Amino acid sequence: MRFSGKTDIEASADATFSQFADFQFFERFALRSGADIRRVDDLMSPGPGMIWDVNLDYKGKARRMVVELVDFNPPSSMIFAAAANALEASILVELVPLSARQTRASVTLDISPRTLPARLAVQSARLTKGVLNRKFSKRLNQFGRALQERINTA
Repeated sequence: MRFSGKTDIEASADATFSQFADFQFFERFALRSGADIRRVDDLMSPGPGMIWDVNLDYKGKARRMVVELVDFNPPSSMIFAAAANALEASILVELVPLSARQTRASVTLDISPRTLPARLAVQSARLTKGVLNRKFSKRLNQFGRALQERINTA
């Protein structure tokens, strides 16, 4: 199942990419949101091979996933792979400069079930895919506005 969205950010592609690649910010955000996140690689600079072990509660159950940065192409794209017991996901972040001061960020999330119960859940979600995709796009736009604020205040 695929979700995708895009948002325009009033900042250069380099500034936008540097905010998307601020992994420590995202780690702190996840911790504030109640997730237990721990980086398990020993890389000194951002790049392919960065791995996070994430534990969180979702719908009343403890969930664990491993997220890996598999492709890192500044200032244009990043690809993450996430794996949990029941699901696998791929997240593609693409940045396209529209002008010197405006960048379009496109995010695509592909979810693949690994178990029969997960297949049933994904199949059920397909019935409301339009609603879920609108929520995904809305969250991406909110994130884009927040990211733009961070860039402008830095």
